[in-house]
Amino acid sequence: MFLEFLKIIKSFFLAKGHPSKTQSNYEPMVIENTDEIKNNIEEKKEKVMSKEVSKYVSYNEVIHSNTAIANNLNNEPTDEQLELIREVAKNVFDPLREHAGAPIKINSIFRGPELNTKIGGSKTSQHCVGLDPTKNSYGAAMDIDDEYWKRGINEMNNTEMGDWIRLNLDYDQLIYEAPINGYPSWIHLSYRPDGKNRKQNLIFLGKGKGYIPYEGNENLISNPDLD
Repeated sequence: MFLEFLKIIKSFFLAKGHPSKTQSNYEPMVIENTDEIKNNIEEKKEKVMSKEVSKYVSYNEVIHSNTAIANNLNNEPTDEQLELIREVAKNVFDPLREHAGAPIKINSIFRGPELNTKIGGSKTSQHCVGLDPTKNSYGAAMDIDDEYWKRGINEMNNTEMGDWIRLNLDYDQLIYEAPINGYPSWIHLSYRPDGKNRKQNLIFLGKGKGYIPYEGNENLISNPDLD
């Protein structure tokens, strides 16, 4: 009687579709293909590598913006824009970084349309990375400052970084930005890879005061390491 009872119980569970090792559709656990896993890892690594910018500039530095983060704005460049950003990094920032022999703070590189509108930036700013080589907005720009000089890590201050770029490198635009008592608050630099760099040197006097040529106004810029 007891054996008959067990048979009835077993047939009940099989009829309900409960898994059982006696069922023909029972499948053992399948282990993923290790080659497929390796390929997926390599694909992810290639995507990361494709967004490397230069020896001393990371992709995170390209897209970073506190305003963009606070306002949930997309601030990623297109592939074409990223190529121009690589050019300014490799041809201007990296040589300066090599010469300094120490870290240099990057304040700003890329500004997407939403971010540029949010901060009231110029529509022709090279931070927006223009792609039309017939316009002055073509190329890419960076803002750098003396954070590591203030901390005693880098021996080059803003004036010295601007002067070294001006005297040693090819570039499109160099701006000594918003000087306080003659000392620039930061340095703006840009580059275009089509061989038409203007080597334009400016001093930005501050909001509402505009720009003046550096040439003829060099006396307005001071170097605290020499004063």
